[in-house]
Amino acid sequence: MIALINRFSPFIAGMAAMFSGAALIFTILFAQPLWLTLLVVGFFAVSTFALVWLLSPPDRRSTFVEASKVGLIAGVVATIAYDLSRWLLVTFGQLTYWPFKTFPIFGRSIAGEHLDLATAYAVGTAYHIVNGLLFSVAYCLIFGRRHWAFGIAWALVLEASVLWLYPGWLGIDDLMAEFT
Repeated sequence: MIALINRFSPFIAGMAAMFSGAALIFTILFAQPLWLTLLVVGFFAVSTFALVWLLSPPDRRSTFVEASKVGLIAGVVATIAYDLSRWLLVTFGQLTYWPFKTFPIFGRSIAGEHLDLATAYAVGTAYHIVNGLLFSVAYCLIFGRRHWAFGIAWALVLEASVLWLYPGWLGIDDLMAEFT
């Protein structure tokens, strides 16, 4: 069993790093508050990562650390580029759907419906940034230093997930062409 975990430990650690995105999927599909799904999925993710870490040899641990560092740096750049491209498309593309409308929804689902708009935006933005960073860390753990085309495929899978889940959740089916 330990040999099997060690063999797949980068994949397992990468999937654990996706916990914030998995929590959102559970929130949308099962109509649960995001704070609850973050807590439950986060507990299992941290437990899984800790187990993989403890069962991994030192050289594998250093690989996890290096991949996580690269992922965090890439995640900052990627999240900024993603948000900037969305802002540019709406601002100069004459689109009407504000791409950051989900931030206060995230914020209120995490910290409570009572939040004022500014605080809801702050909490939701923090969640969005954590997602961007952890998705990048997950990519680096799972795919390592593979060809950049894997990164494009990873981004397309993440974006396809958004296109599949968000319209029904946000009630924007009539804006689907613009949202896409």
